[in-house]
Amino acid sequence: MKSLLFSAAAAATVLVAVPAFAQSEDAKARIARRVDEAFARLDTDKDGRISRAELTAALERLAQR
Repeated sequence: MKSLLFSAAAAATVLVAVPAFAQSEDAKARIARRVDEAFARLDTDKDGRISRAELTAALERLAQR
């Protein structure tokens, strides 16, 4: 009886975990896309870096909100 209960619990865990892993990959892709978009907004001169001046300008814009 215990092994049947354990098997059922294991099967339920797998059935719940598999969609969660699939969703986590989707979530990772969405997060990566949002980070890339935020970086692009901050990198106003498009040199692939966020300079101190770009960061200061972004913080000033944020403070105005």
